[in-house]
Amino acid sequence: MTRLDHASEIIDLAGELDVGGNAPVDAILDFCRRRIDAWVAEAGGVTTIDALEALVTRRLQMVFEEVRSDEDFDRLTQLYARGKKEFIFAVMRTKFDDPANPTFGALVLRRNAGADSPDRYVAVIDCRGSKLARRFFTRWFSANEGHTSGVSRGAKGRQ
Repeated sequence: MTRLDHASEIIDLAGELDVGGNAPVDAILDFCRRRIDAWVAEAGGVTTIDALEALVTRRLQMVFEEVRSDEDFDRLTQLYARGKKEFIFAVMRTKFDDPANPTFGALVLRRNAGADSPDRYVAVIDCRGSKLARRFFTRWFSANEGHTSGVSRGAKGRQ
């Protein structure tokens, strides 16, 4: 048992996933491993980390939007806020640009997406400047957020 096993967020997540017991951290990790192992087996295996990421994001109905310039925020506003009526994207830049609380990524559950939409979840990854160094890890953090159902509460940030 670890110190994290007593954290309310961990206990809540274990409850949401219907796993737990005395070691909720281990139970959550086992849940994730079993689920991904099943997806990989169904796909006939994967040979690269990129193929694994593509499989996981497809199964989670998640797309990545990488922000490499300020103009990319304008593109996201046009695509999601104006085009798909997901208004959180219109103000997202302010969260990413907050110097007191830098955000590296955010996972958004689209409110106006259909249940079978391939972009039901949008992971926005900030790759500008020094944040680029954390791109890989932020992408996988976002995939994990989607995998463990935490996105059901709406937008989630990675700081």
